[in-house]
Amino acid sequence: MINFFKQLFSANPDVKEDFNLTYTDSRLEEANLRIDDTESRIEELEGQDFYDLESRVEYLEGKDFDDLEYRVENLEGQDFYSLEEKVENLEETIQQLLEAGVHLGHKTLRWNPKMKKYIFGKRDSIHIMDLTQTLELTKVALEKVFNTVANNGKILFVSTKKQASEAIAEVAKETDQYFVNYRWLGGMLTNWGTISGSIKKMKKYEADLVAENRGFTKKELLKMSVKKDKLERSLGGIAEMKKTPDLVFIIDTNYESLAIAESVKLGIPIIAILDSNSNPDNIDYPIPGNDDARRSIDLYCNLIKETINNAKSSIPTAEPKNDIPKERKKDDQGKTVQELDREKLEQKFSKDKKETLN
Repeated sequence: MINFFKQLFSANPDVKEDFNLTYTDSRLEEANLRIDDTESRIEELEGQDFYDLESRVEYLEGKDFDDLEYRVENLEGQDFYSLEEKVENLEETIQQLLEAGVHLGHKTLRWNPKMKKYIFGKRDSIHIMDLTQTLELTKVALEKVFNTVANNGKILFVSTKKQASEAIAEVAKETDQYFVNYRWLGGMLTNWGTISGSIKKMKKYEADLVAENRGFTKKELLKMSVKKDKLERSLGGIAEMKKTPDLVFIIDTNYESLAIAESVKLGIPIIAILDSNSNPDNIDYPIPGNDDARRSIDLYCNLIKETINNAKSSIPTAEPKNDIPKERKKDDQGKTVQELDREKLEQKFSKDKKETLN
């Protein structure tokens, strides 16, 4: 190709001159473009961007640079280790939930679509609950329990299913709360007048059965004992309840639809354990998890019991009244009441003695 141009230029000098002119013009155009681009860049530097660069330099030399150092020190110090500790605690807590079987739901054919947001996935045709949500919602529910008890509120534990009835009764008795674990009678909350009448009847039966001079025949005592036991199974856990509870805790909402309906009607907040086949409607503080396994139920009950005990210990004890004892109260002459009584007895005794001598 080079030899071709050499031969062409040697044979035709005019062609070479035209080629040189054309090449020079293209180089000039390219140079002009570069000059224009350089001028535009200079204008940009002389304008807003240059001053913006100065402001950024001042920004780095000022407060933000010190703040950056402060953040680095925090990352190297306490916050970093606190984050590690929180992660370890989270892993440990989730491990406890896994060991208790909280993550196991029901078969996929028995699920409630309203529980979809609490379900992590499925395995072997069984739904798996999302334990991260379970953990967060459990903390919210326990905080509500703590605040209720700390404000001298009362909690009603409700579960009539066999797996949970003994556990909730034990927790309620140990923490001085109320419970229903045999059968929910219609109107237990909304028709309290009738229920309180049944409680009075139960207490009367108890008093009659323990009295010495009862005046009843054996047959009458047997009938009274049967009636008392029947009432005690249903009402024994709420015998000391003077008003509606401040919070209701339910295990298995499918069993306790009446309790939920009455609590909603009276505006009582509800904490409930929700399995994959449960209905989360009208539940103020849901806890997604297994509501059938005994280990899971024991875990829930232990957490609530511990929270209630902590809340009770945080309540300030009432200071004893500085009442003045009776014997230290002074009369107008500076004598105690006890001294005055003693003087009266001595005067009466001396008077009686004189009358006897006379």
